[in-house]
Amino acid sequence: MSIKKLSVNSLVYALGPQLPKLINLFMLPIITPHLGAADYGVFGTLIAYKAAIVALKDLGLTSILSVSFYKYPNKYRFIWNKLFTLTTVWSFPLSLFLAYVIRLVLPEEEQCHYSVIALLSCIPLFLFEPSKWIGRKYFQLNQKPFPIVTINGIAAICGIISNYLTIVVLKMGYLGWFISSFVISFVSFLPYCWICIKVVKINFDFNVNRKWVMRYLSIGLPVLPHFYSVYLLNASDRLILDWYGVSLDDIGIYSLAYSLGGYFAIVGNALGDAAGPMYMELFNSKTLVNEIKARNLTWIMQGGTLLLAFLVALWAREAFSILIKNESLQTGYIITMIIVMSYSYRPIYFGPINKLQFLLKTNEMWKISFVAGVVNVLINLILVPIYGIWGAVISTFIAMMFMGFRGYSLRSFIDNNPVNYYPLFWFLAICGSTLLVYFLKDAQVVYKVILTTALLTVTTYFFLKNKSKLIF
Repeated sequence: MSIKKLSVNSLVYALGPQLPKLINLFMLPIITPHLGAADYGVFGTLIAYKAAIVALKDLGLTSILSVSFYKYPNKYRFIWNKLFTLTTVWSFPLSLFLAYVIRLVLPEEEQCHYSVIALLSCIPLFLFEPSKWIGRKYFQLNQKPFPIVTINGIAAICGIISNYLTIVVLKMGYLGWFISSFVISFVSFLPYCWICIKVVKINFDFNVNRKWVMRYLSIGLPVLPHFYSVYLLNASDRLILDWYGVSLDDIGIYSLAYSLGGYFAIVGNALGDAAGPMYMELFNSKTLVNEIKARNLTWIMQGGTLLLAFLVALWAREAFSILIKNESLQTGYIITMIIVMSYSYRPIYFGPINKLQFLLKTNEMWKISFVAGVVNVLINLILVPIYGIWGAVISTFIAMMFMGFRGYSLRSFIDNNPVNYYPLFWFLAICGSTLLVYFLKDAQVVYKVILTTALLTVTTYFFLKNKSKLIF
């Protein structure tokens, strides 16, 4: 394992599953003249409620897919068949519940679009997601990310065409996003379905007794709050803004700014997908040398991510002026800066979370992620009535820092971790970098160029000087 392998796989995972989002980013100059803040407000609110439900789709059983693949290489398909069956059956009532919630939260003036929105949202959840879940996990665990790029690349092309036709040509507003999301999900489902049937050889297996179900749900359900935290951290703020009566225009500005800042989450997610199998292999050896390698892997990813986040935040104002061709939406660049820096926590979070997953201590993971989500909600409830959308920004940063560093104080991690990750250093580095980039937000372009050049030069020099040591 090497820095080269991590870099290549991370790039592939970043471009693969997230390619539709990346293409939509570059579509902004084309579509934003045809959208208003209200479009972003309605869509952002609906997506927030949808995310709360979709987060429940796999019942927390993803970690069992990973662990069974490594621990039972000769019979993991037997387990996967049962997991696929269980999640498919569960997705039907979940889809019906999603349709009901959409009916409740859709603004009255938009109820005429209910049937279309409900069908476009519920059909993928029920029919497409279980096969995509299995197929993508199969490639990830085999460390073969390139098929993911091919599948998602084709889906992204279809999505961008759909976005252009529905939003720019047909002037359908936010409905265009629901249509393109359905198109992307359907197009990516087709090859994953074929892979599940022909390659992985997944079949429905209804011969599942109560003891088996209870055994795996006892492992999976404690993980559910962990994965549900993604919703509490990334989407619940829009619900709270809606509950407190913040205008749709303000919610729209916040949703756009947050979504642009959220693109940086692609970096952390890609690193997590690429490094996850590496962590498992290192922990599986149960030697101090490989524990140190796992720690060094975390440091390399954290240092690189923090540098990249700083540079992206530094140039956020200029990026907005290029991408957002709507003056009423351009004021959100400062929000984007803070959100980008918030997401820089991700690699340091991988250390304890991967160790707990490897040890199957899933009943401990909620103490990290779910509690971070609860912290986000509570701070939102306190600050949003006072500071509006800025209360949501502050709560996001605090909750993300809690998410990143809480695991290092868990007794279950401390007792099984023989090396020091120096989390306090990284916490101060993230907070200090955030303050610095905030004060530099309106600096002249020439100074930003000088600072960017200096940082990249120093980083390149350090990398070349220590290249031989960056092996884990």
